[in-house]
Amino acid sequence: MVAGVPAVLVQPRPVGVPSRSWFTAGAVGHFMAVAASIAFGVSAFGFFGYGGLSLLHLALVAFLFVSLLLSLFGFFGMRRNYGSQMGLATFGYGLAAVLFLLVGQVVAQLTVSYGWWGYAMSLLGIILIITSWVLLGVLYILAGVTYIVARHFLGNAGLALAAGVVLIVGGSLISSVILAVYGGFFVVVPGLIMGGIVLLKAPVPPAPSPAVRAVIA
Repeated sequence: MVAGVPAVLVQPRPVGVPSRSWFTAGAVGHFMAVAASIAFGVSAFGFFGYGGLSLLHLALVAFLFVSLLLSLFGFFGMRRNYGSQMGLATFGYGLAAVLFLLVGQVVAQLTVSYGWWGYAMSLLGIILIITSWVLLGVLYILAGVTYIVARHFLGNAGLALAAGVVLIVGGSLISSVILAVYGGFFVVVPGLIMGGIVLLKAPVPPAPSPAVRAVIA
């Protein structure tokens, strides 16, 4: 900002009728993802080998899938309520990433082979798991960038910025795969908590007039 020149505040440009429901669902998903991320971090070593189909692992994957899916509604809400392009990009990419996570983790368990040495996961299974982790890490990075870009709309710019930075760092660790096992899933936890709080308290702008809505669309 130049001295003597007032700052120009960017106004949100809602797409359609703004609603708090998107933010509420997203916040619930963030808090659920906290528990899922901790569970993944604790059992991360086990993802590279199972003695057959594990119902416990399937339940954990399903819980993470549901929590991440719900969290994406918060980013769709940023698009719906503020007109955020990054929110829409994160939502679209996230749908593909969490679906691959679910399918990849389940199929990987079915590729376990047996021999006199015990059991081992096939190369395909390992590739699916690594790819799902990389995609998940990128999702957290995009989520972090979205919080940073949209922070001035979210009511608490400082907390949104902090959430974004933590999610970017945690996502980078998860996408590296090796560092995901050694703490990446734990690093994103505070970012998810802060992001959930931001979404719960985020202001919802008034609905635009039909004329303005037509221009935005």
